Amino acid sequence: MLDDGAPSKYGNDEVVKKCESITRAVGDDTGRNVMQGDSVKNSKPCCLSAITAEFQPLTDSSDIARAFLYKLEFGEIDKKNLSKVQKQKHCLVRFVTDYLGWICSEKWSYMKSLEWKFKNFRKQNIKLGQIHNRIPENVAWMQAGFEMFLEFIYDKYKVSLKRLKKYRKIFNSAIEKSINLQKEELHSKDEAKLFVDTINVMRASNKVSLSEIQEGKKNIASCSNNCIGYYDGIYIYLIWEAAYAKANEFLRKADDGFSLPKRELETKLIKKGYLIPAKDGRHKVKKTINGSRSGLMRFDREKFENNK
Repeated sequence: MLDDGAPSKYGNDEVVKKCESITRAVGDDTGRNVMQGDSVKNSKPCCLSAITAEFQPLTDSSDIARAFLYKLEFGEIDKKNLSKVQKQKHCLVRFVTDYLGWICSEKWSYMKSLEWKFKNFRKQNIKLGQIHNRIPENVAWMQAGFEMFLEFIYDKYKVSLKRLKKYRKIFNSAIEKSINLQKEELHSKDEAKLFVDTINVMRASNKVSLSEIQEGKKNIASCSNNCIGYYDGIYIYLIWEAAYAKANEFLRKADDGFSLPKRELETKLIKKGYLIPAKDGRHKVKKTINGSRSGLMRFDREKFENNK
């Protein structure tokens, strides 16, 4: 538990770095060491972590996709009931002990059941991948775990089916709220700048290349295996499918990726002034290169290469 992590609303402080470090470590399942009290770098907690904060403490799209965001509204917590439960300190210990005993009684059966539930929920959540590729799996694990919880309290404490239905409704509502908040947060990120930055980094490290157009009747340009487009004195012309795929692959290796669908990213690039569409409004422009005419994405070269 990281309690009262209160970064500035601009996110430019050490708290943000610590929150993101913890979230990334837990989300990557890389926990090996016990976390120290001051959250020293390289401490990788192996746990289910919870962070409370006045402002949303995660800024990186990959970290946001790893977490379940939930904004507590005024009056959402029944303080009297909470105080009553908090006084019964033995409840949590008893509950955890009972749950572990229940799991261990038929360990392999429950593990198979959990795996089956996870796979089933992941199939149902596949469309959530349009928000971010991490979300379908994360939500599926949460749903599978909650179903196991319902089975436990039904089996151990004989909770009525009516009450279980009520709990499931509350849970589904919370998950839906969290997903909507994730979507809102992820779509507010500057994906256009991320794309341009990624292409520039890949060019600098020779992972992709652009071929210079020799102006003339056929606009001669050679294109190697890692070529994703062309450039002249004013514009950069990207082979869009290849450029997008290369950039996304590069980001995914760094546990990141675009949260926007390709078409929405194109719109963002236009709004930010990077992408210059055709006169008829189409995102691609027709360009003849090496005697062949094809559709390419046309970018302002100066703005693209001096991305600020």
